[in-house]
Amino acid sequence: MDWIKGRVFDRNLQKYPLWIHDFGITHLNSGSLTRALSAFHRRIEKVTGPLKNSVPLIAILVDIAFQNPKIYPLATASLSKLLTLLEDLRLKPKLFAKIRKRLKRVPIPSISKSGSNVVRGRLMNH
Repeated sequence: MDWIKGRVFDRNLQKYPLWIHDFGITHLNSGSLTRALSAFHRRIEKVTGPLKNSVPLIAILVDIAFQNPKIYPLATASLSKLLTLLEDLRLKPKLFAKIRKRLKRVPIPSISKSGSNVVRGRLMNH
């Protein structure tokens, strides 16, 4: 039901990420969250020129990714596109450093076939 309510923001590129953020808080790592972020990503892929207020959109996406590791790859693809749409390209290195610092704290564990934990490319034996 929440997904249907959020469709109202579909037309506004600035408000839609806020709705996705709120949705992501109540529905962590859900398929509907992935669908909503995919729809947003498809929309920003069509944008060709500089995008006003892209910095707040970047901040919102970083927070969504931080709270929902399942959508991390999709969020980083959207972040990459938004970084190309910055009005002031001199901001890119500073924003990239801030994004990296924030997302560095996202745990990305997986279990290998040998039973060892793999965290950020490092093998952690039990």
